[in-house]
Amino acid sequence: MVNQRDSDTTFFILPIILLAIAFTVLLLTLYPYYQIKPVPKYVPTPTPTVTPTKIIQKWQTYRNDKFGFEFSYLANNNLNESDSGKLWLTLSTYSVLVEKLKSIGADSFKTVPKVGTIVINNVIWDIYHSPDGGGDHGEGERNAYIASNNTYQYTFYGFNQDSKSIIEETLSTFKFLTIPTPTKAITKFTCPKSGWVDCMPGPGPTKQQCQTDFLQWATKNCPGFQGAAL
Repeated sequence: MVNQRDSDTTFFILPIILLAIAFTVLLLTLYPYYQIKPVPKYVPTPTPTVTPTKIIQKWQTYRNDKFGFEFSYLANNNLNESDSGKLWLTLSTYSVLVEKLKSIGADSFKTVPKVGTIVINNVIWDIYHSPDGGGDHGEGERNAYIASNNTYQYTFYGFNQDSKSIIEETLSTFKFLTIPTPTKAITKFTCPKSGWVDCMPGPGPTKQQCQTDFLQWATKNCPGFQGAAL
């Protein structure tokens, strides 16, 4: 015979157990939706690097066969040339002076301290520097680069300190040209034995010694030559 008291206890506990099971099932069902998810770490988007467009500067070449050299310079420079026995080139940021070694005046930089030597493109350049107001070429010159060959001296000089890098960049394009050695003209004439040549009219072609080119040559090259006897 079932005890009434046990029956009442079972009736009371069973709903609690069922309710607990139902709550547990519900909790397990909803847990994935309500669990605390970690906050993702913020990773900043990198800013793309803009590569500056390289400006291609145009260069022009100056060539002088008479003075035996050439170099390149930026096309945005205005180049003025003056040749009066010596060569002057004036650009926007520097100048060039070329003189014969025998009549040198470019050693006017001898009053300016020499500060060093540099080899650029196989050419040896002596470097001179003067403060503002120094030098014999005028006020404000500060840097001078001087090189020479067997005939000429070449001086590149700038008006301010900023011209130094521009000049050195220009000198990287500098090169000597082969200066042709003048050949002595072959003379086809000989001086007459006397001061006069016989140009009396007669049969046959005109004598060579009576032609104008010979007479002019003899007058210039033959001591004591008097002229043509007619």
